[in-house]
Amino acid sequence: MAASIYTRTGDGGMTAHPVRGRVSKADATIELAGRVDETVVTLNEACQVCEEANLDDLHRALERSMRDLWWLVTQTGDGRKADDDDSIDSVAEVRWLESEIDALDAQLPALDGFIVPGGCPAARRLHEARVQVRALERLLHAPDMPPQNDAVYALVNRMSDFLFVAARYANFQCGHAESML
Repeated sequence: MAASIYTRTGDGGMTAHPVRGRVSKADATIELAGRVDETVVTLNEACQVCEEANLDDLHRALERSMRDLWWLVTQTGDGRKADDDDSIDSVAEVRWLESEIDALDAQLPALDGFIVPGGCPAARRLHEARVQVRALERLLHAPDMPPQNDAVYALVNRMSDFLFVAARYANFQCGHAESML
């Protein structure tokens, strides 16, 4: 018989943390994991919409970004530095995101104002994911969150930059004019 999905161990407001054992469901690291989960769902939806719009380059980059977000959850449990875990090179991921940003941005018209988030379906999902990643970034800097390696902060910041440029690129490729303020 397969193990049951319910354990009843979380009914009292506590949950299992992979590094710290039993913690409150209100713990900042658990909140971060939940926010990552929400963001990955949105990125998955953006992936599908990008695939349907033949934006394969964005689709591949979003899949890699989802992996990076789940890696982030493993880094926030005890304040250990990202360099202690060799499953991902966060500095290299920041550089990769910067190269993706530069490559997409080089194909776009110059930015000359504030963009109102929206546009084609892919851009709307990408903007939604960007807003969620910004919330992750704020949470990482919360007073009760263990300190992280600078590359972790840079990775999340660059990911939101990437999603902004990706949304602009999606609108450009889909022939959707951006709304400017």
